[in-house]
Amino acid sequence: MQLTISTPSQRGRPVSRPSRLDTEMFRALEHTQRRMFPGAITLPSMSSGATDMAQLRSKGVEAYGFGPVVDEHDGHGAHSDDERVAETSIPKLLEFLWYAVLEVAATQ
Repeated sequence: MQLTISTPSQRGRPVSRPSRLDTEMFRALEHTQRRMFPGAITLPSMSSGATDMAQLRSKGVEAYGFGPVVDEHDGHGAHSDDERVAETSIPKLLEFLWYAVLEVAATQ
C-alpha cells in the first residue's frame, strides 16, 4: 500500500468576498425574521470563528449563517465559556429555517 501526503498550497481558509445582501435567500431570511420576531432588525455580521461558509463562498456560493434563538437574559451562547444552547430555542430555530426555505422554494 502506498500513501501520499500533500500539504495545501495555501494556509488557512480561502479568501472570498462576503455574501450579497440583495439575494432571494437573504430577502427570505429578512422576511422570516420580521414574521417571527416583529421589530427585530437583520444585520450582517462577521464572525471571528471558522465555518464551512469560507469554502462555499470561495466557490461562488452565497452562504448565510444563523443560530439558536436567545434573549437578552441568556448571557451564554453556543461558544461561550459556559457553552450551551437552550432546548427551547431548537424548535424556533427549525421553524425559522422552515419558513425561510419554504419561501425560496415556493418562488421557483
